[in-house]
Amino acid sequence: MNVLDQTSLKHYFIVALSLFTLALAGCGTTDDGADNGNGPADTGAADTANSNEDAGAADTQTSEDTATAEDTSAPEDTGAGGEDGGSSPNDVVVGKCTSDQYCLTLLKDQLGGFQTAFCDVATGECKKVTKAGFCANDGDCDDGSECTTDKCDIATNKCVSTAVPNCCTGKVSLLNARFEQKSFEGFVGSMKPEVGNVSWNLSTNRAHTGKNSLYLGNSCNTYDTSMTVDSGCKPGGSAKPFEANLLSQEVALPKNKPAIAHFWIWIEAEPKFTANGNCPNGCKAGTTCVKVDNTQSLCVPENDVLSVFVQTNAPSPDPVWESSSIDKSTSGWLHVAINLAPYQKKDQATAIKLRWNFKANNAKNNFEGVYIDDVVIETLCVSNGTTCTKSQGCADDKNPCTDDACTFFANNGNQGLCFSDKEPSCCINVADCNDLNDCTVDKCSIASGASQGVCDNQPDANNVQCCKPENTFKDNFESGSLAAWTSADSNSKSVKWRINDKEASTSAKSLYFGKSTLNGYDDPTLGNAGPKGHFCSPELSIVQGTVYDVLSFDLKLQTEWSGKPAANYKNPLCPSSVPPETCKTLPKVDHFSVDVFDAGQYKQAWSSDNIKGTTEGKWQPIVVNLDQFQGKKVKVCFSFDAGDGGANNAGGVWVDNVSIDVACNKTICATDKDQVCIDKCGKCGVPSCVQGDCECTPIAGCCEKDGDCDDADTCTNDKCTIKDGVGSCGYSLTTPSCCSDKTGDKAVFGEDFESNNKMPSGWKVTVPKGKNILGLPYATDKGWMISIKAKPGSGNYSLYFGGKDGTLNSAKGTTPAGSVTGPEFTVPTNGTTLVSFDVFLSTEWDDFTFKKPPLAIDQMFVHAIDVEEKDAAKQKVLLWDSYAIEGTTKGKWVPVVMAFPASLANKKVRLELSFDCGNDNMNKGEGAFVDNLKVETLCKKPACVSDVDCAPQTPDTCKKYWCGKDKAGAFACQTEFKPGKGCCTNSIALPNETAESGNFGKWSGKPFTGSVKWQVISHKYLVGKKEIYFGNSSAWNYADGSGKMCKQTSECPSNTGELCVGPPAAKKCYKAVTSELLSDPFDLDPDVKKIASFKFKAYLDLETNWEELEIWVSWVENPTGVSPKAKKEKLWEKANIKDMPVADYKKVIDRTLDLSKYKPYKNIQLKFVFNSGDPNNNDMNEGIFLDDLIVEEICQ
Repeated sequence: MNVLDQTSLKHYFIVALSLFTLALAGCGTTDDGADNGNGPADTGAADTANSNEDAGAADTQTSEDTATAEDTSAPEDTGAGGEDGGSSPNDVVVGKCTSDQYCLTLLKDQLGGFQTAFCDVATGECKKVTKAGFCANDGDCDDGSECTTDKCDIATNKCVSTAVPNCCTGKVSLLNARFEQKSFEGFVGSMKPEVGNVSWNLSTNRAHTGKNSLYLGNSCNTYDTSMTVDSGCKPGGSAKPFEANLLSQEVALPKNKPAIAHFWIWIEAEPKFTANGNCPNGCKAGTTCVKVDNTQSLCVPENDVLSVFVQTNAPSPDPVWESSSIDKSTSGWLHVAINLAPYQKKDQATAIKLRWNFKANNAKNNFEGVYIDDVVIETLCVSNGTTCTKSQGCADDKNPCTDDACTFFANNGNQGLCFSDKEPSCCINVADCNDLNDCTVDKCSIASGASQGVCDNQPDANNVQCCKPENTFKDNFESGSLAAWTSADSNSKSVKWRINDKEASTSAKSLYFGKSTLNGYDDPTLGNAGPKGHFCSPELSIVQGTVYDVLSFDLKLQTEWSGKPAANYKNPLCPSSVPPETCKTLPKVDHFSVDVFDAGQYKQAWSSDNIKGTTEGKWQPIVVNLDQFQGKKVKVCFSFDAGDGGANNAGGVWVDNVSIDVACNKTICATDKDQVCIDKCGKCGVPSCVQGDCECTPIAGCCEKDGDCDDADTCTNDKCTIKDGVGSCGYSLTTPSCCSDKTGDKAVFGEDFESNNKMPSGWKVTVPKGKNILGLPYATDKGWMISIKAKPGSGNYSLYFGGKDGTLNSAKGTTPAGSVTGPEFTVPTNGTTLVSFDVFLSTEWDDFTFKKPPLAIDQMFVHAIDVEEKDAAKQKVLLWDSYAIEGTTKGKWVPVVMAFPASLANKKVRLELSFDCGNDNMNKGEGAFVDNLKVETLCKKPACVSDVDCAPQTPDTCKKYWCGKDKAGAFACQTEFKPGKGCCTNSIALPNETAESGNFGKWSGKPFTGSVKWQVISHKYLVGKKEIYFGNSSAWNYADGSGKMCKQTSECPSNTGELCVGPPAAKKCYKAVTSELLSDPFDLDPDVKKIASFKFKAYLDLETNWEELEIWVSWVENPTGVSPKAKKEKLWEKANIKDMPVADYKKVIDRTLDLSKYKPYKNIQLKFVFNSGDPNNNDMNEGIFLDDLIVEEICQ
């Protein structure tokens, strides 16, 4: 059990007191939510939620419309408090309270940033409430206007509202049929005659919004009455003509408000006749002029036409639109609007219905049919911007997600409405993604720099009534039986789908396509045909609802594509001499696919085209989305087709761990290399698969066209240059007087002093002659040189003033001084030109409180020398001196910045760095080191350009202020505590271990011998010349043991703990690995002004799930007392996704761990603990790399 600090003890006491009060209350009554065994007060939900949070669940929440950790942890919150499963803003916590502060303390770990707590004195209950200006659910955002869509953006807990198009006060919605209730919603379909398999039905095949629409067709997804599932969905000779009608609910049109009807349709039907005739009088709607012979043309009525009618109490319905006006097929979803004003009466309401009529003959009916969705009848808001004509279109609404075209009335082609139809899934904020479904979590994902995003309506995983994860089918083939599976379309007797007991992703067996010898799929008896075949699961019901249906399996694919560059993948193979259209008809070669057998047809859901035809002989996880088959009974089939008889001696196809699951989180990828991620990210994004979804990290400066480089800067010409298929942005100034940070002119001059221990070219050292103002001769054994001491992480050398002995200490009676000048450069005329460098000053000011003396004492200067200035008195311009930082950097590197004055613009200058000890006393310091010197021009003035910019009006006497650079390299003001009476001073409790000395310093490793151990190695991933490593530096892994080849553990050396592990064909004897890296004991400064922290750099190449890597802290309580106690607790662990996100493996990371709570204790030690758990995969990863381990105490 972890030791509680004082704050935790206080919290513990308050909670205990609350529980005690609750227990007393429970003795007499079960009111106030006491646990009586029947009520909800103690459900255990809070414990479960907190456990999940520890496991990293909170970090995985990326949705903008989801229940928060607070919502799921409070037992009273059922998740039904608002639309889309939002939380209730007034969660109650039982327990008698006395003040608001009591409640804030009690609930501090449960309150979100948008919440506060108060004490309801009347009931004695602590309650959570949403802060003013924030929201917890959509209900909090209702602004009372019927003309806005109001959503709570859970990412910020701020309300977002968007205007509803064609909306006005008093607008009436008479009919709104979305078909998401899994019913016809009062619509009635009929057929003449009843043809059996073609009818109006609810479908998930296509939908304009949501998942459902009304569909006219059959189970074969056509309106051909002869096609049935039993016949394999093949056209027969018995097709029948039919007439299908769909009638809406009846609505009453108001007498005093204009009304409209509009709906969305999707049609694929028999094409129109070719209009090749000559009909002098033209043809009426619904007919086409066709030449019937050489002398006669007729207006022939079109077949397979959808007509729309408005039906009133008149003798016959009024036709308003028919599909022959658009060539009968829509090529996507089409918005149709009808002006209902002609049917309205001035003195009374009018009852109407909409009727859709489709007539088909008995030929050419192998087309998909008709879908209808989002049928609306509503009153019309007539105002500026809502109506349009052919001469007056719709105004640009400045929304990139909407279509600003005019939707003309079907029954009045000269007038229409501006619906501002939104592109499917496009969004600019979360309000655009409201799908009116309480069981989904709505999110608008907008990439950095983009003006629009993509809607993602995910199932609410926190509401089991909406989505409950479950498995619907699983087979790992370990039974060795394939009785539940069926083979189809196989053309080979020797090559087929079978059990492989020699190769598996996990365990021992897998499904395999190939010969019985398990070494390929060549069948010479087939000639040039090549073997092929489907292998299908039993019939399965794909779950329907606000869920994801996901097929997952492991695939090993070794084909003739293996070993070939992915860029050369082209399937089918097609010689350049063959026309592209002919190419499409050629068979694919060595092609694997997942085909879903639905309604008598194979429908491809995934194929090996996504992985360029091969997994290169390695197992790869595959995920396939099956949502399009929701509500259907299907078979999931694996298919392989060699396509030809050549090159079929490759390994074959292995499938393992087949699983079909209902999931609440969308999964579209399994690895970063999945083609779906590569396609999504394009050439200018780095793909990664994060929790089943593809994410793209933009490649800086990458482009595919000039427009991608637009920086909205009128000073630049923007150009995308394509080389070897990769584009990069380039910028040039439009005029010489312009300034841009993107033109490549930012860096004027720079020097990192990595010149192989020699003064860089163009630099000149000067040693002064004679005596200084005090009459002391200048020392000859001190001066500017190149030193092997450098700023960590920035090379091996720096510029140094001092002596070869590493000090400023010169011969008695002499004083060190000297200067060094750099090469000549021209100061730009535009922007702000700055000098910056890192400086390390070790001087006599290290030991004294700074008070500016009248003369130089261990002082460094930076001057700009105007090389063309004739007047010697004006040649030098002072840019900076070290008194700005009080003469010392206290043993560390510090960034400093200084600006060139405007008087030096467009002049040729040299930089001069000089140092002057001023006397011969107390010169024991190391001297001055300079690294990473840069001269650069910025177009926008940064936060500071000189130390003066950083000094507050009332400076803190315990701080010093100067202009430098922050960790990101941006110019920024720096502050640091300095010594003085009553001042806090930074300190180091455990020295920075860089391993540069070749040993561990204040750390010790165990094991320290053998091949797998803690050791110091030369630079590999981290900083400097050396770093600390755990593993085998000869093999770059941490596999420990004999490494003997084996088939079973009994063949491994006895009494060694070795196990036989690895792939079946290459198993070896290894043992589990454990290790520790322990610091020396240290104490912390009790000063409360200091924040104590442990910092380190690491590169971890380990298994992400199984192995343990932890950091522990131990200490001694009451070390000098009668009974000292040794304590320890865990500081960090890689198993916690908050501590170690999956994306941080195999990259350099910096971690800072707070140690301030351990200030009261003594003999503190830190320990890294590693345990591989087993020997599996220890030869597949490199191990642990560490550097810059330090415990420092920084004044705050």
